[in-house]
Amino acid sequence: MKRRGLSTIIGATFFVLVMGSTIGYVTYSMDVIDDLAYQVDVKQDTNLNRQSEEFKITGVKVDGNEFNLTVTNTGTIPINITNMWAKNMTDPLWNQTKYQLNQIISPGQSVANIGQGTGLVAMNSESYSLRLVTDRGNALSTQLLSSTGQPLQMTLFTSPSTPLSQQNVTLLFTVKNNLTEGKIIQSITPQMAPPTTTGAATAVLKSGPTPANADSLAPGEIAFFEWTYYVEGNKNNQITYNATIANAVPGNFVTDLTQISIPVIAQAAINEVLGGLVGILQMDFDTFEFCEVNAVNCETDTTNWKRAWNGTTNTAYVWRINMTNSGTNDLFLDESTAMLTLKGKSGGGGNINNAFFLKNPSTATQEDGGAYTPNNSITLIVNATTYVYFGADGAGATATEATNNEVGIYAANILVFAHEDTNGSGFYELGPDISYSQNLPFQALKLD
Repeated sequence: MKRRGLSTIIGATFFVLVMGSTIGYVTYSMDVIDDLAYQVDVKQDTNLNRQSEEFKITGVKVDGNEFNLTVTNTGTIPINITNMWAKNMTDPLWNQTKYQLNQIISPGQSVANIGQGTGLVAMNSESYSLRLVTDRGNALSTQLLSSTGQPLQMTLFTSPSTPLSQQNVTLLFTVKNNLTEGKIIQSITPQMAPPTTTGAATAVLKSGPTPANADSLAPGEIAFFEWTYYVEGNKNNQITYNATIANAVPGNFVTDLTQISIPVIAQAAINEVLGGLVGILQMDFDTFEFCEVNAVNCETDTTNWKRAWNGTTNTAYVWRINMTNSGTNDLFLDESTAMLTLKGKSGGGGNINNAFFLKNPSTATQEDGGAYTPNNSITLIVNATTYVYFGADGAGATATEATNNEVGIYAANILVFAHEDTNGSGFYELGPDISYSQNLPFQALKLD
């Protein structure tokens, strides 16, 4: 009996030990599984957040001899930029360097001055490769290139191209970053060589360049620069203008030519007989803008006036441009015949013509794209600059004409019919006032 009792105790003890070990193992296993599941969840969340990060480098320049990057968070979660890698592409002895950052950017927010305060000295004359890295491991690279050694697309326009002697000529110089995505050009400084002339022609600089420089150009972006020259000379004397940028690639420049016209009879008689062959109206290309009247109030939200040359098909715009009357009398533009036209080719090879008639603003600000009223004329005061608005779908109409539904490149052209206020009455008189016309062709326009 004693042995049976002893064996029972031993068996019970052994059973307790086995059960305790089993329960401990099961508990440990459950903890391991829970921890593994947690780690999997964390990894999945990390991967999901990494995939959800979206950001763009929207601006890069050298500011105070340091990098100044602007980054926009285009995703749905906050990002934290923790590192910036920089390499000097001009100096091979300059090793790639990492700089610690801690820049948190909320969704939809843009933050500038990234790279300021790092102590890294950057120069406009050299090119750099930059890379930003977030705490989740996403990276975005860009190149900030010196304009030195970069063949850039340039254009130069003069207005008028056939000026009278003792008249101002406006020059518009454009520089486009035609390099591939991610390559930003820094510090564009325009330069105009002294004009070359024939005969007795002279060209005296009155102003420009305006602006003096552009901090940077993103891919596809265009910088506009303007000069004004006072020209004199004899008939058919020529003036050639040559524009480029500082430290340009040899051969990377653009020229344009004007030929002076000398009236041999009274200006009014020329206007009557020759129509628009001799022009007294000048356009400021830099002010050619448009505003989508059905999308915004163009008067109160003036930032929505966009610079040409890109627009959208099948869209109602009001267009405006500055005109200067360099004649001797005020001009009254005729609403039934003065128009802006876009001319191009359709996909099938046919011609496309869009006509946008004068729109006369009813407000003092002359920016309200939706409240125009018909009027017989717009007055261009002599020696004054006036914004002229186009967009009506007919002479004197209040409705706005939409652009054509075709996609392509169009030539922009302004056709002006007017009357000179020859007797100084201040208003249009059918009898005394002499007819005037002028054709003002200018830049191409791209509709997407």
